[in-house]
Amino acid sequence: MIGDRGFAASHFFRALLANHLNFVIRVPRKVLVHMQHQKYSLETLAADLQPGQRFFLANVAYGPKRARLNVVLGWEPGQLEPWLLATTLSTAQEACRCYRRRMAIEEQCKDFEQRFRLEACQVQTRDRISRLGLILLLALRALALLVRYPQRWVHWVTARGQLSFVSLALEWLLAPPATRNSLRRGTQSG
Repeated sequence: MIGDRGFAASHFFRALLANHLNFVIRVPRKVLVHMQHQKYSLETLAADLQPGQRFFLANVAYGPKRARLNVVLGWEPGQLEPWLLATTLSTAQEACRCYRRRMAIEEQCKDFEQRFRLEACQVQTRDRISRLGLILLLALRALALLVRYPQRWVHWVTARGQLSFVSLALEWLLAPPATRNSLRRGTQSG
C-alpha cells in the first residue's frame, strides 16, 4: 500500500502490520518516534536534511500506539520538502522508489480530472471509462515519444516537481506555434 499523510496513524499501521501488508506511507513532521528508549520528533530528525540525502531508521516505535516499523527521512532532488516515510520495506531506496511511483500516478490522475474533465463526460461505466482512459494514454504516450522536445521544454512548463508524460504532451499541443518554434530554434543553435 502506498499512501499520503491522511493514512499516517499508528493504529492504522498496527492493523497493516497485523495483516502482514507492506506499505510506504508519508507521515507528518510532528510525530514522535521511540528509538533506544528515547523519544524524537521526526521534525527534529529531518531538520538538517539537504536535497539528495536519505536516512533509514530501522525498527522504530511510531506514534502513540508504538507501531514497529521503519522510517525513511529523505529529500529527493526536485522536491520542495523532505519525504518522511513510514514503511515495512527493508531499504530507503526501495521505499523512495515506491513513493515516487505514487507521485507519478497522482500527476496522471490530476491530468484526467482537470484537463479531460473525466467526471463531466457522459461515459458512466467503469469498463467504458477504462477504455477511454487507455485510448487517451496511448495517444498521449505516442505523442510524448514522437515529439522531440527542446532541452529546456520541461523546465519551461514545470511549475513544481516533475510533470507526467501526459502533461508534457498536452503542454506541447497547447503551446502557441511561435513558442514551440522559438524553443526548437534555441535548441538547434545551442
